[in-house]
Amino acid sequence: MADYNLALRKRPAYGVPYNNRGVIHARRGALQSAIDDFSLSIKYTPKFLLAWTNRARARTLLKDFDGAIADFAEAEKIDAAAPQIAGNRCVTYGMMGKFDRALADCNGLIEKQPRNAFAINNRADVNMMKGDLDAALKDYNTVIQINPNNVRAHSGRGQIYERRKDLAQARADYRAAAYSLTRFDETEVARARAIAQERLAALTPKEAASATTGRRVALVVGNGAYKNVHALPNPPRDSKLIAGVLRDLGFQTVMDTRDLTRDAFFQTLKAFAEEAEKADWAMVYYAGHGFEIGGGELSRSGRRQAHRRQGRRDRGRRARAGDRRGRRGAKSAPRGPRCLPRQSVRAGHAAHAVAEAGREGLFQHRARCGLHGGLRRQARPDRDGWRW
Repeated sequence: MADYNLALRKRPAYGVPYNNRGVIHARRGALQSAIDDFSLSIKYTPKFLLAWTNRARARTLLKDFDGAIADFAEAEKIDAAAPQIAGNRCVTYGMMGKFDRALADCNGLIEKQPRNAFAINNRADVNMMKGDLDAALKDYNTVIQINPNNVRAHSGRGQIYERRKDLAQARADYRAAAYSLTRFDETEVARARAIAQERLAALTPKEAASATTGRRVALVVGNGAYKNVHALPNPPRDSKLIAGVLRDLGFQTVMDTRDLTRDAFFQTLKAFAEEAEKADWAMVYYAGHGFEIGGGELSRSGRRQAHRRQGRRDRGRRARAGDRRGRRGAKSAPRGPRCLPRQSVRAGHAAHAVAEAGREGLFQHRARCGLHGGLRRQARPDRDGWRW
């Protein structure tokens, strides 16, 4: 947002930044502000098709259907074959109750782009509005095959299963929609997620939340604002979501931290260790840069201490090897870093650690001592979104 504001101060009559700023307003749910920016984009760049389709989409969400259809008509004058027209107008006609026109738009685009999850979701939504649950379910299933983490498809499918009294499957879909990770939530995705969260809460048996499971504590760390290597946008967002999930699951204490320095990291670990001593279950979730030493995977914030320890070991090993070579004249093969010892967990306590650490391009050495895995995504993040 700040970059677009700066660009517009330098070139106030350039239409594209207005459109892009409007997209951000729309993602934040400020639809009228989005429309104002799309209108300025159209004013200064009247042949910019995306400004017309984005304004039509925002007007649809505000139920200004006549204005939306008029904007789509202007967009057709620029490029009648643009997929943004049929893909979005499909929903507009559906919300107007003109289901034949809506499905004609969706079907025509899907014939050309059979893996367009956005268009297939829109067709599913139209069929839901129409009451054709079988057709909607088929489309939601198709989207989930394309992207197993699609928020809109899981939320929509959950609603169908709930209507059909298959509450176990409905809860599973609502849970997937509520907790799937996305780079950001578009307006439709945010609404689908909100519905899933609301319905999941309504369908979750109350006694499950009060079941005796012992005291549970968690430490969640999301490091993304690195100074000496490239920054990571995902860990702070992912860790925030994970912390919310753990609270929803009944963890009594969740230490939710972001962008820790080395010293802050170890202070936090010490504080969490004291908290874990009083708990029956302890969990640590880390997301950020990481590396391996002899197979023992570490976060980047702890690298210096690890290197110091390993350096002392290596120097001692080299001294001993040199002494042996002096006595025997034998050669010693070079050895890589060894695994660092893991801290022990006291008997009677259960502990679990989850790491999502990116090691690409940071360090040359690879280890052989194996590591427990982290969270794994099944597919790319949900890509439904405004077109720039």
